[in-house]
Amino acid sequence: MEGFEADELDEAYLAPYSNAARNIISALRLDKVELAYLDMAKNHLTEISKLFQNGRMRRMMPFTATAMESIKLNYIKTYAYCRMLLSALKDMELIEYFAVAESSRSADAIQGMPAPAMLHIAESMGIAATLTQVKFSQAFSMRLTDFLLAVGDGDGVPLSNYQVSNGRIYMTKDRFIPLIKLVAAARIKGGLPIDYQKIPKEVIGYAKGVSISKRYKYRAAFKGETWIDRLLQNPISDVRHRTVNIILAPYLVNTKGLSVDDAAKIINDYIERCKKVDPATNVTPSYVKYQCSYAKRRGLKPMSFENAKELLGGVVNIDLIKPKKLEHAQQGGDAERKDDNQVTR
Repeated sequence: MEGFEADELDEAYLAPYSNAARNIISALRLDKVELAYLDMAKNHLTEISKLFQNGRMRRMMPFTATAMESIKLNYIKTYAYCRMLLSALKDMELIEYFAVAESSRSADAIQGMPAPAMLHIAESMGIAATLTQVKFSQAFSMRLTDFLLAVGDGDGVPLSNYQVSNGRIYMTKDRFIPLIKLVAAARIKGGLPIDYQKIPKEVIGYAKGVSISKRYKYRAAFKGETWIDRLLQNPISDVRHRTVNIILAPYLVNTKGLSVDDAAKIINDYIERCKKVDPATNVTPSYVKYQCSYAKRRGLKPMSFENAKELLGGVVNIDLIKPKKLEHAQQGGDAERKDDNQVTR
C-alpha cells in the first residue's frame, strides 16, 4: 500500500495492536466513521464469540497469510473499529475473548518464523529478551525479574516449565511463544475499553443496535437435571449472595466438576439475568470468583433442597425448581419415596 513500508504493514497485520499498526491507523486519519467497517467489526466480533464456549476458547483463530496489501490494511482497520465497538458495548467478557483470540492469531503467525524475526516481534511488545546459544541450539533468554514482570498474574506460562540459571531464564521457541501470547493479550486488554467520551457518537449509536451472544453449553446440556439446574433457569430478586456461596458455587465446581472460571461465567450470566428482575445487587464478578475458588478449595457441597426452600421460598416459585423425583413421588402418592434434594456426590 502506497505510503507504508512493506515490513511495517506486515508487522501491523500480524499484530494489529503493535506500534506499527498504531502508526498506520494514525496515518490513515480515520476521522470519518465508515459504516462498512462497523459492520465488518461486528461480524469479526461475532465470529470471535463463536470460538468460545462457557468462557473457554474451543477453537483457535488462525492467521491467514496473504500477499495482498489491501487485505492487510482492511484487517488493521477492522481491528481499530473492533476496539471502538467493544468500548461502546462495554462488554468486558467480549473484550476478554477479543484479547485471547487476537493474541492466539498472532501466536499462530509466529510459529514458523525464524528466531530473529520472533525476537523482533517480542521486542516490539516490550519483552526484554535476547538470543543466546545453549549447547547446540539457540534459545531466548531473559532476566528472571523481567520474565516475572512480563508474566504478571497470568497463567499458561508456569515457571516450572522453564530453565533458570544465574538469575536468567532460558526458553526454546515453543516456550517463548506462550509468553508472547500472554503479553499480547495483556497489551490488547490494557487499551480497552476506550474512554467513552472519546468514542465517536456514530459508533455509540451503532452499538445500541448490536447484540453479540456468548455461548454457554451448560444451560442446554444440564437443563432440568437437578433442582439447582432448574434454579439457574429462574432468576431471583433477592438472597443472591447466599445463593451464590452456599448453592451455586459449591454445586458447579464440586458436584458438576467445572473449573472455577467456567463456574464463575455461568453464575455471572445468571446474576445478569437476575438484575433484569431487580437490578439492586452487590454481587460482583470478583465476589463470584472468590466464592467459586473457596468452594473448590474447601470441597464444599451445596445446600439441600429441603433447606434451600426456606431461603428461596420468597423469591422463586418452589414448584418450578422442585426435584423431579419429588414430583413423581407426589404424583404417585408415594410419600416415602426418596428425592434428589441433596445433590452431592
